[in-house]
Amino acid sequence: MSLREFKISMEIILIFKRKIVDWILTFNSRGSLYAMKITPVIVIITLVLSACSKKEQSIFFEDCLCNKIDFANGINITDSLNHYSVKYPSMIWQPIRNLDEFHNGITGVNTENEELEALAITETVKGDSYVSAEEEIKKYPFKQVVHQGKIQYLGKQRDWRIIKHDDEPTPYYSLYLTVDSEKVAHTINFTVEQGKNYKDKICRLEKYLDQIEIY
Repeated sequence: MSLREFKISMEIILIFKRKIVDWILTFNSRGSLYAMKITPVIVIITLVLSACSKKEQSIFFEDCLCNKIDFANGINITDSLNHYSVKYPSMIWQPIRNLDEFHNGITGVNTENEELEALAITETVKGDSYVSAEEEIKKYPFKQVVHQGKIQYLGKQRDWRIIKHDDEPTPYYSLYLTVDSEKVAHTINFTVEQGKNYKDKICRLEKYLDQIEIY
């Protein structure tokens, strides 16, 4: 459902709800039986409206509204070198640190989800072997770059891209967003299993961006 269709649906539901209230006020004078019949309908519509109101617009997709993951009770993880920190929703994501000569990362995978769902950030030193995001993307065939754009993040416009990985045992989509500085680059990555609703899956993870602090 597009954002426009969602808004139209919401308007129709609100109009229908007001009509039902009017019917109850009209018929209530004729007996409580009418009110008893109509009340369950009101409850159902209220529940629908409540569920819809919790959905948020995706920052990457104009046609996507979703229930984003709540990080309110999450756990803060600091990288191995104390250069940045991130918050994961809970320990079911089992975040792990990894460190080598050029990379310093944290990766978490949702262990309660049957489908692949991962959140990661990697700090890369800009040495002789450093490959920028623009150079890295050239390695992929054009058809694998399914979406790309810019968002305002940490005070600047940042490029983001979604790559479709078909050459793996479990095909998946990965969103990459890079935060560059003079000496290092931080690459943020959402990875979800392929499917018709992959946009919703990525949208669910978007609040992760608000949980990253680079020192």
